[in-house]
Amino acid sequence: MVHLPAMTDNSFPYNPMRSLSTSEATHRATRWVILPLVVYVLAAVVITWPLVTQITTHAAGAGYSDSYEVIRHSWWMREALLDGQNPFDQTLLVYPDGFMSWLQWTHPLQYFPPALLSLVFSPLTAFNLWLLIVMVLNGWSAYLLGMHFSRQQPLAALLGGLVFLAFPTVQGHLSVGHLGIVSLYPLPLLALCLWRVLRENAGWRTAIWGGVWLALTALVYVSQVIFVVLPMALVFAFLLRRGEGSWRDQPWLKLLVMAVLGGLLILPFYAPLLTDEGRAEVRALSEGGRVAFSADVLAFASPSPFGPLEDIAPDYSRDVLGINSAEGTAYLGVIAVFLASLALRRREAWPWLIVGLVAMLLSLGPLLKWRDIPVTIPIEEFDSYVTLPWALLQHLPFLDATRTPGRFNLSTGLTLSLL
Repeated sequence: MVHLPAMTDNSFPYNPMRSLSTSEATHRATRWVILPLVVYVLAAVVITWPLVTQITTHAAGAGYSDSYEVIRHSWWMREALLDGQNPFDQTLLVYPDGFMSWLQWTHPLQYFPPALLSLVFSPLTAFNLWLLIVMVLNGWSAYLLGMHFSRQQPLAALLGGLVFLAFPTVQGHLSVGHLGIVSLYPLPLLALCLWRVLRENAGWRTAIWGGVWLALTALVYVSQVIFVVLPMALVFAFLLRRGEGSWRDQPWLKLLVMAVLGGLLILPFYAPLLTDEGRAEVRALSEGGRVAFSADVLAFASPSPFGPLEDIAPDYSRDVLGINSAEGTAYLGVIAVFLASLALRRREAWPWLIVGLVAMLLSLGPLLKWRDIPVTIPIEEFDSYVTLPWALLQHLPFLDATRTPGRFNLSTGLTLSLL
């Protein structure tokens, strides 16, 4: 995609106060809303088939997935709200004592939308519907990002949205009912605000919206800040430069306000984790898996051996994805990589390439794996593993609570869709 020249705060996606004729309004609605929604609804139906034919009887995902856990929590949120109770106070679990889940409190957007839908539909149907809606929203938000970078070329933006919606890492998490993890719709809009503030000298309204999208990203699932925001933050921090004009117009100040605003919005939801009860809950959930749930270096060239490509998938794909398809899937795709390489002729594409490469590197976890086995190097009578940057980063505060580095490839999907 091609980077747009600098734009004013009122130029994207359009100025709603502008007077439009009926034909102009119809054309704009078709290009910005109807066209992408129709395409992405069809894509969501195809990817999840035959879910739409079983939407009231079967939960999306494999039989061993987290789908029923999410359905149960959404059902309880509905019941608790109707009864005037705290929906995060789990009185029916660990009965008769129950417990307050401060971790669930950190990602209300995973449970609240399907809980609202379950006022009309059954909890199972509500879960399935919201999962499909999330997929469409993911594609649409990536479409809006693509429209900005493609000089408002709908076909290019549509393709970018499809790549993001259908990226194999997302599909891996769809297969196990990870509703919160695949709820990525705030991320492309956060990326847009970050880029416009950093590279296009956008105004304070963009910075404020960036803070809102940052908060929404964090409130969908607690670890999203690490897996989908951290790679962008690391790269964009090196792109900061002093802009022209007064200090009030400096990009670094707007980014700081964006981060502070996002932090303030999520503070009521995340602060309880700092209490004794919150810390105890986090410690109780501490588990291993940092190597098992990291991506194999071959994952980026491993199409799924479990679907339509089974007959043409290379033999190593089954080794790479056989027991780690949910967390380790990261196939980039030949066509997507080719199209992305064409974008590298533009200087503006290189920061996004670096974001993607950083995400890919972090997704490999603490140890390099080949065919799902850590690589060892014999040195005299000793065998040594090949350690990677995540081996150090995983011990930092907040990062030490994560155990699934393969999820960094959710960011890889965004950058590939953008390129």
